[in-house]
Amino acid sequence: MPNTVGPEDLPNLLVATTDLAQRVNVLSDHLTVSQDQALRAEKQAHRTKYLTRLVFALVVLSLLGVGINAIVIQEVRDTGAANKANAVTACRNANDSRQANKALWDWLVNASLAQSTQTPEARELLRELSEYIKALYTPHDCADLSKKYPLPDPPPVIDVSPQKP
Repeated sequence: MPNTVGPEDLPNLLVATTDLAQRVNVLSDHLTVSQDQALRAEKQAHRTKYLTRLVFALVVLSLLGVGINAIVIQEVRDTGAANKANAVTACRNANDSRQANKALWDWLVNASLAQSTQTPEARELLRELSEYIKALYTPHDCADLSKKYPLPDPPPVIDVSPQKP
């Protein structure tokens, strides 16, 4: 016997159709909510992945910056120590040069003083020159490179040549 629907089945069909429509709506809402939840979950997972990568990159860059700063600070310290060592060496070399110059000048002054033909004025001038040389060629303190050494005033130049009658 074939399934036939008559007018008497119309109210039942209407109820069944309404019930089916409600179930389709609920299922559609449920699918929409599920799709929205899935989309939100996917977006959240993407955000979490993005933020994780961003935080990782920031941490790596921060560590890299700290490492570079440490290297630069060490280089500055090493350069400063090398510069100080070079300055001390230059100071010691200059002291050696001062000592050699003073020895030469002392020899010249002493040789001049040894001559018996010197006038008293000339001998006094040579003594003043000797004091000037002593002050001019005083060794510098290489442990205290900030110390200043003013140049002494030279003795006055006077004519000490023998006068011709």
